[in-house]
Amino acid sequence: MTLSAVRRTPKRVAMLSVHSSPLDQPGVGDAGGMNVYVVELSRRLAAMGTEVEIFTRSTASDLPPKVHLADGVTVHHVTAGPFQGMAKEDL
Repeated sequence: MTLSAVRRTPKRVAMLSVHSSPLDQPGVGDAGGMNVYVVELSRRLAAMGTEVEIFTRSTASDLPPKVHLADGVTVHHVTAGPFQGMAKEDL
C-alpha cells in the first residue's frame, strides 16, 4: 500500500447489516452471501487499521448490545421493531 493510499484510508467506518446479522450462520434463515461479505470486508478494513462498527437489528431480547467479532470489528445489536417475525422486505 502506498503512503497516499494509507492517508486516504478512513480511521472509522460504520456499516449497516440490514437483512441479517453478520454473526448469523450462512444458510440459516436469511443469512448468506451478504453477511459473509460484510464480515470479510470488515476484517480486511480492520487489518488496514480502520475501526469498523457494524450495526444490525437485534432479533432476540437476550443478545448482548455489543459483540467483538475480530480485532477492530464490533457488532452492535440495535433494538428496532419486534425481535422476531419481521420479513426482510419490511425492514
